[in-house]
Amino acid sequence: EAPIDPGLDVLLQQVDTERLMQHTRTLYSFETRFVNSTQTDPRRGIGAARQYIYDTFVSYSAIAGGRLTVWDHPFTVTWQEQQSLQHNIVATLQGTESGAGVIIVSAHYDSTANDVDPVVYAPGADDNGTGVAALLEIARLLAQKPQRATIMFVAFSAEEIDRIGSIRFIDDYLKPYNID
Repeated sequence: EAPIDPGLDVLLQQVDTERLMQHTRTLYSFETRFVNSTQTDPRRGIGAARQYIYDTFVSYSAIAGGRLTVWDHPFTVTWQEQQSLQHNIVATLQGTESGAGVIIVSAHYDSTANDVDPVVYAPGADDNGTGVAALLEIARLLAQKPQRATIMFVAFSAEEIDRIGSIRFIDDYLKPYNID
């Protein structure tokens, strides 16, 4: 059995399980993150989740010493004959070596229970609140020190409806900017 890299072991010791649980509880508390749910209620729906994720990434900017930029990737979706503006949330941690490549770490933050009702209770703790919690914690940990490669942390919307969020991110950002 190969020994664990000492740097990785130090990083793993810094994982804050209470913070992971708090992120999951917060996302769960929005009751639904369905793409057709409310965009404007600060306590409910996909808009509340989007703002929480964005604000959490922004809070890591200070510990990253200016190397972390957070931005919103908006795109339009039509689902169940309802058009809405969705948002992938991206936090880019600039690497120290220009040729070291780009690593993408992602999770989706939308949820669904029946793909029809925008007000149905669909808290999505396991699908995919825990994935988003892990994404946020990984971003917090890696932002603490310079990384050789650039790392993009992406919280995708509209994954529950045919992976539209990640497909749009590839088509709108990765391909046009020739990011491998």
